[in-house]
Amino acid sequence: MDKAARLLTDYVKKKGVIGEKERDVYEYGFLIALEAMSGFLACMVLAAMLHMTWEGFLFFLIFIPMRSFAGGLHLDQYWKCFLLSCATFLLVLLLVKAVDIPMAVSFVSILLMMGCIYGMYPVEHHNRQVDKEENSYFRKQLIKYLVIDFGIAAGCYILKKEKALSLLAVTFGLLAVTMLIGKARQKK
Repeated sequence: MDKAARLLTDYVKKKGVIGEKERDVYEYGFLIALEAMSGFLACMVLAAMLHMTWEGFLFFLIFIPMRSFAGGLHLDQYWKCFLLSCATFLLVLLLVKAVDIPMAVSFVSILLMMGCIYGMYPVEHHNRQVDKEENSYFRKQLIKYLVIDFGIAAGCYILKKEKALSLLAVTFGLLAVTMLIGKARQKK
């Protein structure tokens, strides 16, 4: 990944888009983008292999914004994060495929997990401290996405989309667990 990020940075520098001063910032940005894209693509390959592509997209539609604004578990190396992310994604899909969760149980679980997520906010990481202004912005975004996700869950419940509702329940459970682990690591 590092080599690919360097090559991309060299390319945009050669084209005159950036100067030497911006090199480190662009290289880091390319690295983060490549890591995120590789994780997403690996997970979507797993979803396709399970014939659960739409479930994979729904998972990321919910997971990415919530994780971005609520915080959670951060690992110290990319490969650890990649493996854990792929494993938990696979576990979520396999659970949804194998277990029939009654719709009322899924809906109540979603509401409980949303409350837990809001109650545990913020989960910060020592490498990325958040000031008051950022915290205020992140909290507003978290509330916005909780409301949107509630709407999605309510729509699934009304339309009797049992598997989608199960996926949402398990995804919110995963979010709450990763926040809890992140909080515990934060205290150490």
